[in-house]
Amino acid sequence: MTSSQTSRYPGWSAAAWLPMHKMLVQDERSWSVIRPHQVHNISAFHPEERLRAWQDALRLTFTDLIPETTYKNDFGGMIETVDCAGLKISRITAEAQKVHRSFREIEKSKSNTVYLNVHLGGTARVLHSNGTTNLRLGDCILVDPRQPYVLEFESPFRQLCIQLPEWSLREQLDAPLETALGQSFSMTSRTGKVLLAALELMLLEADSGTVLESSAELFMQVMNHSLNEAIRGPLNGDSQTTAKTGLATRLRQYIGQNFRDENITPNEAAAALNCSLRNIHKTCQTMGTTFGKLILDARLSAAAQALAYTKYPQARISDVAFDSGFSDISHFCKVFRVRFGVSPTEFRKQRS
Repeated sequence: MTSSQTSRYPGWSAAAWLPMHKMLVQDERSWSVIRPHQVHNISAFHPEERLRAWQDALRLTFTDLIPETTYKNDFGGMIETVDCAGLKISRITAEAQKVHRSFREIEKSKSNTVYLNVHLGGTARVLHSNGTTNLRLGDCILVDPRQPYVLEFESPFRQLCIQLPEWSLREQLDAPLETALGQSFSMTSRTGKVLLAALELMLLEADSGTVLESSAELFMQVMNHSLNEAIRGPLNGDSQTTAKTGLATRLRQYIGQNFRDENITPNEAAAALNCSLRNIHKTCQTMGTTFGKLILDARLSAAAQALAYTKYPQARISDVAFDSGFSDISHFCKVFRVRFGVSPTEFRKQRS
């Protein structure tokens, strides 16, 4: 184990749970000492065995996932999990990597759980059925393991992952669960701070040995309210904030329905969504992306899903590209390799 890994993954450390509240809210309070119920630390494994050990840790904690990394000889990671009245909360610290869940993994392991990921450090983005979401410090995003997705971390990162019952979300959300996927909201927002307080309450009770069901219910209620606000915009917020949030949601939905049209343009999107071209570009800027990147992300996600889907192993690469909205096969192969690190053919072989 290298000295850098020894300091980054020192085995369980109570202090590792302390900084989150201070980082997100920027005050002097910190959490009490939290002793996790389960710890997976792969630093003790031989370097050649760590990626496989990490995949096992992800499977045991969450579900079947495929991690990929360029840090094969110096890879490290740790997952600490606390059980809070049936809600499992995991703190993840690891090196840069991509984590895939394709149709193959979905067929292997069914799930009735949805994940709320809270980003605590590093750069990250999520490729999902509704497009791509870039995450900043304190951002939360809902990820559904019953649909393909890719988590990309370009540098060492830290996240919390809270496993939520899918049936509860469907009962309490104002919109279909599928609409909430990929929607992000911040722990530094008004409702986000309330959610953070509810999360802290559960962890404090976990530290004392007993988490009340009422605390878990409170967390779920606040979390559902936060997601509803992310979908429709804050009810009591200013009209500009509400309009921006609503337009971002409608823009993602429009792209999700029309990305296969090779002639799709920002002008067409503006006309379909009854807004100005300027608002389309401003909304994309607020989302940390561009209209072209949203289209490209949607097309690449569709192509990756088609290549990984075992029911169609004989589909030609060119057919997958054209069906996903690409008109130039050489351009498709180039951007696919940039995104996934391998050619489309190699990508399919790895998942066959």
